[in-house]
Amino acid sequence: MVLTTLAYGTVHYWALAAFALSAAGVVCLWCLDGLVLRSARLSRNALQLPLLGLVVLGLIQLLPLRTADNAGLTLSPVRALSLDPYATRLVLVQVAALLIYFIATLVFTDTPRGCARLSEPSPSFGFPVGDVCLTQSFTSDGTRVYWFRQLAQSTAFGPFINRHHFAGYMELASRCPSACCFRERSKATSVRFTRLPP
Repeated sequence: MVLTTLAYGTVHYWALAAFALSAAGVVCLWCLDGLVLRSARLSRNALQLPLLGLVVLGLIQLLPLRTADNAGLTLSPVRALSLDPYATRLVLVQVAALLIYFIATLVFTDTPRGCARLSEPSPSFGFPVGDVCLTQSFTSDGTRVYWFRQLAQSTAFGPFINRHHFAGYMELASRCPSACCFRERSKATSVRFTRLPP
């Protein structure tokens, strides 16, 4: 929530690549945690199923199931079900990274201490970002990010390229602590798979 905000709201390809690599790093650390503890934890929460369904839907759209009829054109047609396989792959990587972070959050914040660690940085970072955004909106014309990067076709607000992204971020930052308070009521949200010694 902090680094993706500072990277212009993570809308550029370099920021999306860094986000996907960080999700891969989370998987590596998760595997290392499982090796050290000799057990792996997975969440039983049903909220992760829609994101998993989006990943499956994206994989189905990339299957080469259409006929290769080019109708007399010199261009080779797309054989995948998706009309834009490149965009489908890009969104598939983004959704998979979000799924990794979501599952890791469900697994590693299933205690009151974990929820407190997740909820504390959210308002303490969200309020300064809101202050910077409001200050920038009053002191600039709305075409610059961080007062120095000029934008051609969008209306910036603070670190975000699009001012509507700021509104979504503020909703996320304000709801995260309350979500963790509700989370403390359900204790059995994850299951641990233990590998028995031979």
